[in-house]
Amino acid sequence: KGSIKGKALLADAEDHSGIMVSVYGTSFIAVTDTNGSYKISLVKPGTYTLKAEKEGYSPAEQEGVEVKTGETTGVPELTLDPFINSPPSISSASIGPTTAYETTILSATASGWEDPDGDPPGYLYQWFKNDSSGMPGDQTVDGAFFDKGDTLYCAVFPFDGVDYGDPR
Repeated sequence: KGSIKGKALLADAEDHSGIMVSVYGTSFIAVTDTNGSYKISLVKPGTYTLKAEKEGYSPAEQEGVEVKTGETTGVPELTLDPFINSPPSISSASIGPTTAYETTILSATASGWEDPDGDPPGYLYQWFKNDSSGMPGDQTVDGAFFDKGDTLYCAVFPFDGVDYGDPR
């Protein structure tokens, strides 16, 4: 069996401790010290991919790490950049149908999803009745929520799993 050693560093920090370095396809994991150094021992010979991860940072990978029996393989420095998420946006939201009755189910629909990070769309719906404070809810409400003459609207917040964008 062989070993893997190297450094994993945080781009914006001087203390590089706590970065988890793992070997794909195995249960081998090491955690870096203050200098970012790590060593993983007793790895079977083969070619592996290493992944360095820490919360708040984008992971870094090194492919093609070759482990040989009785040898220690040095790995190029892995640098983790701070994870920066940009909130999503939607261009509009609407409620339909426009005329509602006691048996009507109203549905809020968002359109124009944009997320600079390419995250998948998600939404939070907040329904308001007669200028009352909004209540988080589903995409739809039924006639039990409103009476004849009530004014309804729904604020739709785009959500990318990390941040909420401005409502429409």
